[in-house]
Amino acid sequence: MTAEMFTEPWARAWAEELNGSEAYRTAAKDWHGSVCFKLRDRDRSKEKSIFLDLEEGHCRSARSASEEDQRSATFVLTARERVWQKLVVGRSDPLVVLMTGQIRFERGRLIDFAGQGKAAQELMRAAQRIDSSDLG
Repeated sequence: MTAEMFTEPWARAWAEELNGSEAYRTAAKDWHGSVCFKLRDRDRSKEKSIFLDLEEGHCRSARSASEEDQRSATFVLTARERVWQKLVVGRSDPLVVLMTGQIRFERGRLIDFAGQGKAAQELMRAAQRIDSSDLG
């Protein structure tokens, strides 16, 4: 079954991939904090966001982000759908899109996120393993 990107089932599938990944567990062993990923659209009614509660290489929970999740997340990252799609299908490198401003930090600092570069890469590799074949 293909999960639509940035939906509740997709968030849960991402958590399963993260929790099943030894590479992520190792890379993120020092990670403390939550991340809200927001998909920005010109049509605000189509905007979506997901929340991942990440701690020391484990995803404690994953869901569609509530307003409270967006207010409390350690990091809130926003980008257009095409940017997220390129990351999820492996056509862009997470650190490159961060450094070039294709992803905007609404909360948190790039320097803090970039300090977890290997964890960020493994986070995206886990997302790439989700059955999102409809993303092209």
